Amino acid sequence: MSSSDAAEPNVISEALLQSCIQVQVSSDAQAQEEKRRATELHEVETLIFSFKNLSRVDNLRGLSALTKLQLDNNIISRIEKLGHLTSLTWLDLSFNNIARIEGLETLTRLTDLSLFANLITRLENLDALKRLSALSVGNNAITELESVMYLRRFDLLRLVNLGGNPFCRDPEYQAYVIAHLKHLRYLDYRLVQPDRVLAAREQYQDELIEVEEAESKAEETARQTEDRRRQETLFAEANMLGIDTLVDDMLMEDMEHPKLKRLPGLTDGLAELCEKTAALVDEFQAAVLEQHERKRAEVGEFREMLERFMGQQDAVAKEVVVAYERLKKRTLRELRSDPGMAESLLKAPRAENEAMLDSLMDLEMRTVEVIAKRSGEFDSYYAEIIDKNKQNYTAFFTSMRELENAYFEGASAAALALLEQYANGEVSVEGNEVGQALLADKDALMNSVQGSHDAHTSRLDALEDRLVSQEVKAFDKLVADNKSWEYKRNRDRVSEIWSLVDRNRAELNDLLVEV
Repeated sequence: MSSSDAAEPNVISEALLQSCIQVQVSSDAQAQEEKRRATELHEVETLIFSFKNLSRVDNLRGLSALTKLQLDNNIISRIEKLGHLTSLTWLDLSFNNIARIEGLETLTRLTDLSLFANLITRLENLDALKRLSALSVGNNAITELESVMYLRRFDLLRLVNLGGNPFCRDPEYQAYVIAHLKHLRYLDYRLVQPDRVLAAREQYQDELIEVEEAESKAEETARQTEDRRRQETLFAEANMLGIDTLVDDMLMEDMEHPKLKRLPGLTDGLAELCEKTAALVDEFQAAVLEQHERKRAEVGEFREMLERFMGQQDAVAKEVVVAYERLKKRTLRELRSDPGMAESLLKAPRAENEAMLDSLMDLEMRTVEVIAKRSGEFDSYYAEIIDKNKQNYTAFFTSMRELENAYFEGASAAALALLEQYANGEVSVEGNEVGQALLADKDALMNSVQGSHDAHTSRLDALEDRLVSQEVKAFDKLVADNKSWEYKRNRDRVSEIWSLVDRNRAELNDLLVEV
């Protein structure tokens, strides 16, 4: 804890903040002060608030370039209001009254963190600090030696200071830490020798095997989760959500399926339906992903073409503007030599300014025409991809309906056969009250089979409608966004040209008045 508790608590005022800015100048105090006053907040890289008796962290807005912040030897009790300082790489909160690690989730660039000499009882809430290489949490109140395991997740962590915590009284403290923090190079500011690492790892060999196996499983689970997330993202972008879970979704919405599957033979065709659906889905996904890549390529080529073309047009426009600026500078030199000829000398730049207006406007009209033409071509090419995808949707759902109809026909035939067997006493459904009720009423059973089929086809119809609708809407939005961009770009460029010409006119008029 800080030793400054008896003094009056302080806050970070504008004056205090300015006085704590660190500047790279000579040792001259006046020069340093002038440099501090001249430094904008967004330019500050280092702030040192050591021994300022601060009771809380506040008023640190606008420090977008801050990389180093020292708040040590104060009476701060909570880590807060630092989340916006996302450029920080070095943070010192040692010798304060902090009881809990928190408020650091957004400081993902931190490499060096000191929480030495506080009141912390637990290692937590540091997961986002993937770049952390040095951590000091010594002289705190952490009691459980096993809590050091929390630090295994930081692959870049090389220096850890834990000395002075209650768990350090454990005779196995150093061996435990060295064995479990596999990337550690310095413990409590002392170099960790390789032979000590080997001895410690051998001592905890059995435990480490279990830990590493658990970590390996967790990593595999995380990898699989990430793979699924990426696949879902890709499927969403390619407009295929719901395809890979189609049969499961059909059965989930089928209120009759739980009844029918309790009757022998009625859902035997489900395995074949699933197998053939899986083959159709694989084929469909490959076809749609191919079109998705064509979409990406088409959009990329279109934007690249526009950037290249507009760059060429901008270069031509720049030459026109530079020509005017050269004439203006030449005219200014002539005006200084012969002010009496101002009216005559300014005729040329005035004419050139008006000619520049015509040239830039003509250039912009040409730009608009070319962009409109290329946009139309892009729309046509992209529409072909959309039409191809519609064909893919139609082919897939037609095949799926055929599979569903075959499954329905099989279930219907199985139901009729089962009814006959039940009537002849060849099959028993004893203990199955639902089954008995269905087999005792032919209409009820056949209606149940029909209801199951209707639920499946409804799901197919709804999914096809949604996917085709989304495909068309996405294309319409893309076209609309391109049109909106074209319009805004043209308006901005025309406004920019008129502003330039009007500014030149005013400048030339002012020159005439001045001389």
